[in-house]
Amino acid sequence: NMTQFLYVHFNKNVIVLIDEYDTSIQQGYLREYFDDVLDFFRPFLVEGLKGNNYLKRAVITGIMKVAQESVFSSFNNPSVSTITSSAFSDKFGFTEEEVKEMLDYVGMSDHFDNVKTWYNGYIFGKKHDIYNPWSIINFIQEEGLYKPYWVNTSGNELIRDVLQMDKVKSKETLEKLIRGDEVRE
Repeated sequence: NMTQFLYVHFNKNVIVLIDEYDTSIQQGYLREYFDDVLDFFRPFLVEGLKGNNYLKRAVITGIMKVAQESVFSSFNNPSVSTITSSAFSDKFGFTEEEVKEMLDYVGMSDHFDNVKTWYNGYIFGKKHDIYNPWSIINFIQEEGLYKPYWVNTSGNELIRDVLQMDKVKSKETLEKLIRGDEVRE
């Protein structure tokens, strides 16, 4: 409905951005209401995106393959870019040039070498030197205070749960996840 309302008001097809759609799905899995979360998200995303005449384009970000497989089974043709894809590889964080420009703009260009040490490290596709956006923005807002701003921005419960398995099983499970294989427990 929202895309229809926006289309009627602006007389233009709508671009929808959905960030971290899979966080709720992960929490549902961890807290044992996974099916309920899927029952909500599947029609919300599929009906909102598939065959929506008011939609120009949608970009959905998430990190969990399990969530993608579970939600989009009815949505049969999304284009997927992963961290190994070259498409959009410079769009998942700030490039080095963008960071230099931001630091220069706020009069902090003398911090660049330390900022690179603290917040550079993403590699997407063949693109190196991608910076954590949350960290860069907070670093600038905090006027040069170096901190691990990203620490509390995500949950690591799934990784912790896997690591608490017996040594052989956790190794096998992690290897499957790295390969992109499905894991069910």
